[in-house]
Amino acid sequence: REVRSGRAALHMAAGCGPGKAGVVRLLLAARADPRAADDMGALPLHAAAAKADSDPGAVELLVAACPETVAARVVARGPWRARCRAVRRALLFRPSTSVQHAFAAWDGSTALHLAAARGDVAVARVLLGARASLQAKNAQGLTPVQVARLGFGSQVASALRHAFEEKVTEGAACGDISGPG
Repeated sequence: REVRSGRAALHMAAGCGPGKAGVVRLLLAARADPRAADDMGALPLHAAAAKADSDPGAVELLVAACPETVAARVVARGPWRARCRAVRRALLFRPSTSVQHAFAAWDGSTALHLAAARGDVAVARVLLGARASLQAKNAQGLTPVQVARLGFGSQVASALRHAFEEKVTEGAACGDISGPG
């Protein structure tokens, strides 16, 4: 583990650039724990979903290794918890779209919130296919669609909704009409 952030090798591999799926595969084969949270409360799946490279390979591997992490939220611990509270309080008095967007992307968020914050529809499709919820709200009370709209406008939000509807339609065709979430 890295001393300053509590991040394990799997966090770092999941959050690195292109080609990360191969490293993630090796670490998972070596029994790296996909449920291990760093000091900010983020799992390796969160790190992979938050990386802006639109490569869903690492996300697919992490979801396959531990499907229950799809619903996991980033829950700040220790010093990060105090920082998150301070930012939340500051936003009450001085709203800032850029700060709000950055903050909305982490505190209490799921991997789908993080993919939505980057406008990554490819990763969002993988997460929705693993039954991620579009209705989950982060600490600011925002759903992934609202986070996408905050950062990218309605185009990405519409793409997320469309991806969700596709998954619901596929599920209904297979007899599962519950849809993701």
